[in-house]
Amino acid sequence: TPVLMADGFPGGHPCHWMYEMFNQHLLLQRLLKAGHTVVLLTYSNGTLPLESNAQVVIALLRQLRESTLDPILAGGVSMGGLVVRYALAWMEYRQIPHHCSIYYSIDTPHAGATTTPAIQWLVAFFAPLVPGMEMLNRLIQSTANRQFMKDHVVGDRLEEDPVRHAFMRRLANLGYPRLPRRLAVACGRGGGGSGMAAGTPLIRWSGTPLASLNVDVAGADAQVWATNQGRHGRYLDAHRSGWEGMAGGRHPYPAMAGRMLRALALGGDDLEVLVPAVCGVPTTSALDVQQDAALPIPPASDQVSPFDDYIFSEEDQLHLMLTAPVAEWLFAQLTSSLPTPLPPRSQPITAT
Repeated sequence: TPVLMADGFPGGHPCHWMYEMFNQHLLLQRLLKAGHTVVLLTYSNGTLPLESNAQVVIALLRQLRESTLDPILAGGVSMGGLVVRYALAWMEYRQIPHHCSIYYSIDTPHAGATTTPAIQWLVAFFAPLVPGMEMLNRLIQSTANRQFMKDHVVGDRLEEDPVRHAFMRRLANLGYPRLPRRLAVACGRGGGGSGMAAGTPLIRWSGTPLASLNVDVAGADAQVWATNQGRHGRYLDAHRSGWEGMAGGRHPYPAMAGRMLRALALGGDDLEVLVPAVCGVPTTSALDVQQDAALPIPPASDQVSPFDDYIFSEEDQLHLMLTAPVAEWLFAQLTSSLPTPLPPRSQPITAT
């Protein structure tokens, strides 16, 4: 039985990296030993629109069907889970058989991901000065990232990107694939909890007469500002509060920004990264549970999610890091007796 494992953003990861990432707690090796054929899929350009790379998935599914009559288990990590979801739903919408009995996603931003607004602003501000930040800024501004990123910083505004709004409308029209069993993994905890207060400091840098820097959690009355050799920048948002401290898979955005600034010899010992990692994919988003991200996750049996079953971590992990119990659960789900494709539900399954 083939197991398709699709790469995340921005794609193009080497095969050995993908192998190690999927082989956490020997997951991939155990799947091979259990008799599965594992197919690792990446994209030549993962920054293109998700719909474009969904066509790559569709072409691969057709190719797999030419080599086996076994049902296919298809999914992916992060953006990869979203690309596979779109591909399967697109095929069902057009009544094209995909022959998949299971669809799974691992820390996929079904309801959006967050690139910390403060770090978005910081990266855009220093992109002309720091090569690493120029590259990161291009990734942040790419079409794929804007499609799954919840809030986008444009100048001094924080808003839903029109590119994301249009994609989410298309995704909602397609809904979820209805024939396969749907499984989801969240790298974040399920116990909920409040986020960081607006204005919580992430990065502090002072000590030179020409430059200083504060980077804070966005939200009402929170500000991010920087001055550098007479240049001034300011970001102020009075309407939205961020997901930075919510339960979810963590991403080391502040630590990355700190390393880039140090590489430019900005700050030195005076630069402090006070919060190295923040929430990247909330648990509610990875499981597509439509509720406040600070609330505890109900059991899957409550049917609060489009997924038939899901699991979350005991404590927040780095994005795409699996704990041993989570990896064991996923292995058991993928190697259990293959279910007969489920009949369509009475109500369409849609994303909001």
